[in-house]
Amino acid sequence: MKTLTTLIILSLAFNCKAQFTGCAANNFSAAPSSQFMLFTSSGNYQLDQFLSTEANVLRSFFSVNPSFFLYDDTGSPNARAFPVAQLPQYPDGTVVLGKTYFNMMYNFAQNVTVVPVTMAHEYGHIVDYKYHVIQANGMYAELFADFMAGAFLYYRSVLTPTDVYNNLNWFYSIGDYAGVNDPGHHGTPQQRLAAAMAGYNWLKTNAYPGINVTQAIPAAKAFLGIP
Repeated sequence: MKTLTTLIILSLAFNCKAQFTGCAANNFSAAPSSQFMLFTSSGNYQLDQFLSTEANVLRSFFSVNPSFFLYDDTGSPNARAFPVAQLPQYPDGTVVLGKTYFNMMYNFAQNVTVVPVTMAHEYGHIVDYKYHVIQANGMYAELFADFMAGAFLYYRSVLTPTDVYNNLNWFYSIGDYAGVNDPGHHGTPQQRLAAAMAGYNWLKTNAYPGINVTQAIPAAKAFLGIP
């Protein structure tokens, strides 16, 4: 299994097929393809199927419909969400996952367990954009997305065996200690872990038939202490 996963990682790193090209920028009001080189395939069928399946599960769980791409994040590993639709059939925006960032997640957990929940964080941003929850980039937007990703972590752990411990550790590991007013500040490790755990526990408590994840929005805002 590890050998197969290693082959997938190598495929993602070296065999991507370009779909769009563009200059690297950080403009969330412009089409992603004008800023980054996007890919529709990793070059590995199994990995493509895995990511496509997870993207569809996330669309259903969050009741949003963004497109999903891989992108070249060389030099700046990341995953991103854009309110701008790259494709008209996916009107709620665009989520992109960096190939270098993917490799970092694999190296962290020695498997792909944290990839779906990292994707869920970006889909949480799409929820924010669609329902105008935070309406600004910065720490609160990131912690809101962490809360939503934590809810998805519980949901996924019910659907399929999921390494909850490593996922929560991942949230802790990506925290930072930048100043509160620093636009790059996404929350301290403790804050990011707490937000993810709050979302996880919210859905664990409220997982009844017919629950819609948009009902998590007031709970997330209450957790963050924002109106």
